[in-house]
Amino acid sequence: MLSDMDRDILIQTIADYSIELSGVLNMPLNDFKSWLTIFCDQLNTTYINCGAMVVAFVFKRDFISSIELSYDNLNRFAESGKEVVCINLDHKLALCSDLQSADELEISKYGEASKNVIFRLEGELLKIYIDGRLAKRINIAHPLSVSEVRFSKNSRSCKDYKLVIEDHRKMRLINIMDTYWSDKKNRILKGGRTEDIFQQSLFEWFQLHIHDGHTKIETKTNAGDRTDIDIYAFFTGQHYVIEVKWLGINEHNTSYDADRIIEGIGQIKTYLEREPINEAYLTCYDGRPEEDHITNSHVEETLIPPKGDYIIIFLESESASKKGEQYAYRSKLES
Repeated sequence: MLSDMDRDILIQTIADYSIELSGVLNMPLNDFKSWLTIFCDQLNTTYINCGAMVVAFVFKRDFISSIELSYDNLNRFAESGKEVVCINLDHKLALCSDLQSADELEISKYGEASKNVIFRLEGELLKIYIDGRLAKRINIAHPLSVSEVRFSKNSRSCKDYKLVIEDHRKMRLINIMDTYWSDKKNRILKGGRTEDIFQQSLFEWFQLHIHDGHTKIETKTNAGDRTDIDIYAFFTGQHYVIEVKWLGINEHNTSYDADRIIEGIGQIKTYLEREPINEAYLTCYDGRPEEDHITNSHVEETLIPPKGDYIIIFLESESASKKGEQYAYRSKLES
C-alpha cells in the first residue's frame, strides 16, 4: 500500500513525466496526466495482489474492447501465457497481435519500428519506451526507489523448484533443526501436526525465493483433495505441486516408515491424473536413524509417475564435529 508520502511523490512524478509524454502522444496535458494516474493506480493494485508480474502494454488509441484494466484480467492473460496487451484511452485491453513477448529487447525493436509508446511492468517497476528507447521509469509501489528491481542472491525460477528445495535444505533447514526436534539425541520429532512444521517452513522459503511465480499452501483441487504447496508461474501458466511428508517418530509416538514414501508417491500420481499439473514432487523429511535412511529409502522406478519425482531429506541431529568423528571412524574401518 502506498503511504501518503509515497502517493504525493508518485503524483508529482506522474505530473513531471506527463509533460513529455503528452506531447509524444499528442494529448492534452491534463488528459494524459489523468490517464497515467489511473493506469499507475491499477498497476499498484496488480502488484499488491499478484506480485512480480511482467506485462507489456502497447498504447493504441483506436480499438474497441470491453476488457477492463484490472489485476483479475491481467492475471487471466498471464495464466494463459499472454504477456503483451494493447491499451486504449479508456484503459480497455485487447490482445496484441504483432508483439507476443514482453522481453525488453523485443519491446525495443518493435517500438522503434512501429513508433508506439510501450509501458512494461515488472513487479513494482514501470518502464516507458518511446520509439524503442527507454525514456522513463516509475516505481509504482515505492516511488522514492531509483534502482532497478534486483532479485535476491538465492532467487530462482519456478521451473527450478527442486533447486529451491535443495537451497532450503542447505541454507535454512540446517540452521533451525532444533525447531523440529523434541528429543534430538534420540531423534524424536515434535508432536502435533509434525508435517505442518516442515510444510510451513518450505512454503515461506518458496515465497521468498521464487521470482517469477506465486506460491499457495493447502489449495483445494477440483477433485476435493488438498495439495500441500502449489507454485504457479506468472507468464507461462505452469503449475507445480509439492507434496510434503515426514518419516520417523514424534513425541506422541506417531511413526512413519518407508510405506509413507509409497503413500506420497501415490498422492502425486493421483494429482497428476486428476489435475492439469506440469510436475508433482514428493518431499520427505526423514527423522529416522541414518542407517534406516540409507537402506530403506528406495522406491521402485516403476511406481514413479511420468512428470513426478521425489526426494528424501535426512534430518541432521548431530553437530558437525560429531559427524566428522563418525566419518573418520567409518573411513578407518573401511581402510
